[in-house]
Amino acid sequence: MHRKDQLHWIEFEAHGLRCRMAKHPRRRHWCGYVAIPRGHPWYGKEIDDLVTVTEAAVAVADDLVDYDVKVGDSIPLEGAIDVHGGVNWSRGCVPGGDYPHANWWFGFDCSQGGDLCPGDDRKGGEGEWKVYRDRTYVEAECISLAKQLAAVGREQL
Repeated sequence: MHRKDQLHWIEFEAHGLRCRMAKHPRRRHWCGYVAIPRGHPWYGKEIDDLVTVTEAAVAVADDLVDYDVKVGDSIPLEGAIDVHGGVNWSRGCVPGGDYPHANWWFGFDCSQGGDLCPGDDRKGGEGEWKVYRDRTYVEAECISLAKQLAAVGREQL
């Protein structure tokens, strides 16, 4: 795995796709992103757009939605990807990125319920457990997201 550390982000490649990890400037939690190229069947898709379920996405979709999912079904893209907190970024660039729209990025963040954000001055309630999702955790989630996106790309080429 090749890694290029930058001042505000870390980039690397996983499963043939470009990955980026960045810390939120205020709340200081990690965010993860994976780029797919033009030609990928999900290029340009928003998280609530319908996608066709592939073999690679069946097990993921079955775990994420409340009904039986079969190959060929149409479901919202966010139900076809398993990543921390769900996919919440789908755009032609990443925050702070200077990239032309040659890639389409899917991303997630670690500021979900139960996540500790070091820069957040809001305190959790009594007995509320918060977990800091560190760089190692986010890197593993990026690799998992890249693996899922690469599998979909291979199946639908």
